[in-house]
Amino acid sequence: MQERRESERREFELASRLPAIVESSELAIVGLTRDNVVASWNAAAERMYGYAASEIIGRSASLLWPPDAAAEAAEVVGRAQRGERIGQFEVSVRCKDGAWWTPSAACLRSGTRPEP
Repeated sequence: MQERRESERREFELASRLPAIVESSELAIVGLTRDNVVASWNAAAERMYGYAASEIIGRSASLLWPPDAAAEAAEVVGRAQRGERIGQFEVSVRCKDGAWWTPSAACLRSGTRPEP
């Protein structure tokens, strides 16, 4: 019983720190719904892409993709929805000022952790 309580305490501490970790990251972290709508957007994403969280959350992530990459982006989203591990990939992203940028990206499903 004591081990279980200790394990639950550690999980709670980690879960309570996670938002601070995401927000303080120098990496853009963007959360999408299953319908490809932006659900979360950290400060690094604001700096890199130029959109404030209030401007992009609730909008389709397709706003960020080049028109000729829509099929590829839809494939990546579909694979993630099916539970496939995507790992790192490159994708061009349209910034608010209209510039195109190609960051390295990784796609993780909710409830997954990167493999070491």
